[in-house]
Amino acid sequence: MLSFISNLKPIMTNTVNLPTCGRIVHYYPADNDVVCRANGVEFIPAIVIQSFGILHANILVFTMNQDAREVLRYSVNHKSEALPGQSYWEWPTVPAPVVSMATNTGPVTDGTSGDTNYKEWSSSNANRA
Repeated sequence: MLSFISNLKPIMTNTVNLPTCGRIVHYYPADNDVVCRANGVEFIPAIVIQSFGILHANILVFTMNQDAREVLRYSVNHKSEALPGQSYWEWPTVPAPVVSMATNTGPVTDGTSGDTNYKEWSSSNANRA
């Protein structure tokens, strides 16, 4: 049932997509970034406000800090360009494929971005009524 997962190999490249205005990134604050570190998490969601066409950008960080819910961070480097201990941004990772555990049909996909698990669950419950 899960044999297809073992055949997946990570795609390794030496390229990084350039940041563009409006894209969501993960912001990893430096240890001395008291405002963003108040969340107590490893990374925080942020949106690219201005890109410089290379791997650094101005970003708006969405903290859970009551004193500063949105914080601007200027000229933040991508992880590949950041110095040790420096704040950086990185693209969010893509989640693993969804596998149906309710049936023995293997991966659940219908070729769209919709949630097939929900569709199957809904139709099976409708038949029970």
